[in-house]
Amino acid sequence: MKKLSRGFTAIEVTIALTLTVVVASGILGVGYILGNVQERTFLSFGNVEKARYAVRQISRELRTARSGDNGAFLLANASGDSISFYSDIDFDGATEYVTYSRVGTTLTKQVTRRFGYPYTYPPAQAVTTTIATTVRNGSVPVFTYFDENWPTDTTNNPLTTPANVSRVKMVRVYLRMNESTTNPSADYILDTMVNLRMVKTNL
Repeated sequence: MKKLSRGFTAIEVTIALTLTVVVASGILGVGYILGNVQERTFLSFGNVEKARYAVRQISRELRTARSGDNGAFLLANASGDSISFYSDIDFDGATEYVTYSRVGTTLTKQVTRRFGYPYTYPPAQAVTTTIATTVRNGSVPVFTYFDENWPTDTTNNPLTTPANVSRVKMVRVYLRMNESTTNPSADYILDTMVNLRMVKTNL
């Protein structure tokens, strides 16, 4: 006698559907997590690259700092999280007034071009751009200053800030970058020392 094939019971169908939903949810969840990780990694990489480029820029512009076209001394402000100086940043023969500053986690660059004659640098003409938004320096200053006696003189160096601009011969630029606010192990550190060529006394 031929046996009839038995179909799925309602319980079996329910279990199969439940398993399908659980597996699908798991796959979607993993995809969402991986997508977020990828996005954070991309954003972090982008910010690190911006900061790395900024440090190279700051180093080059500081290294070639010179007197302003208005006759001002090459360094105007030497604070822990802000530095202002004159430099021909675009190699056009004219000197710009440049300020890099950090407020919280944001690093900005402000450029003022000379105006009129005799030359002036009107604050109203300043153009500000954001360099990075994930600076995690905390209480550690972005800029540290040293005089001509560094590194033999560690008693008077680094200079207290705001530093006497006429004493500054070298600037340390330090940035700690991290897209995450809760994972300090992922910090990316940029640290460089820059000599101000126009005021070096040990040539």
